[in-house]
Amino acid sequence: MTPRGKGLVGMSILMLVFGSLIGEQVVVQVGIFGLLLLISCHRLSIINLSKIHFLRRLPRAVFSGVNFDYQIEIINYRRCFGGKNIIVYDHFLPFAEKGVAIDYIPAGQRITEVFKSRIIERGLEIGRGYRIMSDFPLGLFEISKRRKDKEAILVYPRPMLPRRMESVCLLYTSDAADERSSVDLGGRRII
Repeated sequence: MTPRGKGLVGMSILMLVFGSLIGEQVVVQVGIFGLLLLISCHRLSIINLSKIHFLRRLPRAVFSGVNFDYQIEIINYRRCFGGKNIIVYDHFLPFAEKGVAIDYIPAGQRITEVFKSRIIERGLEIGRGYRIMSDFPLGLFEISKRRKDKEAILVYPRPMLPRRMESVCLLYTSDAADERSSVDLGGRRII
């Protein structure tokens, strides 16, 4: 329950008690309405995340520090009720907060997004799972689904050009520049 939901519960109970003590029916009715609103919003928030699935497609191996494509797919398998205000948190997302927000997923539809991400540490990077969260409607409850998985990506060292090859390439391009039988690409002449 969010602080907004806790405030509504406190206010509704206070109105019920206070309205009962002073004998004011309107105050009691407003308190009951607040509690009924809270119960209905809780049920709607559970329905909002039911049958919402998250898939991710990652490469099996990448190079350290090099961008790779990371595709996520959010699917709504319900027939009649779209998913609203859904946030997906995942360890492999490239953002600092590791979350992506989706405003609305129509019933029976899917949303696919492709991101560029990178991993710096070499070795075997094991995923930490993901979390799907929503605070629809009215922000009274935060309902979430978590999944821990052991999806792994092998991270190879970044490919580097050896020093010998680097010097040969530089020598070759400078020789080609002297012959004038080359093409100028950004200040360097290449055959």
